[in-house]
Amino acid sequence: HPNMNFRFSEGEYEGMIRDYNAGLCHFLAVGKNDILYDIVLSNMFCASGLVITDSLFVEIPVAFPIKSDLASGMSYWKHVAEKNHTITLDSVREDHMQMQQLRQQKKCVLELSSGHLEASDYVQI
Repeated sequence: HPNMNFRFSEGEYEGMIRDYNAGLCHFLAVGKNDILYDIVLSNMFCASGLVITDSLFVEIPVAFPIKSDLASGMSYWKHVAEKNHTITLDSVREDHMQMQQLRQQKKCVLELSSGHLEASDYVQI
């Protein structure tokens, strides 16, 4: 959109939420996992009436920060965990999230949809 203005807030997510609540921006582009796995941030998003969608804003491939001489071993054990034990990064995150929810309750449901989108030139925003 040609009239779009980007705003970079101070104070990470708390600053973004503060700017949103002050009317300085109309939506936030944040990483889903950054919010869902932090109960305090989740509750701040809830209090501000924000939800998380599966709209893909930008895709940034992320790699594990690992020494090159350990990379092949990490790759092997990750493959073994997925193939033989059905353990994936997503399943570990979900387990962590369930443990967090037992400790503290979220104030609302943040996820508007729960599908997983693939990056594409044709994905609707």
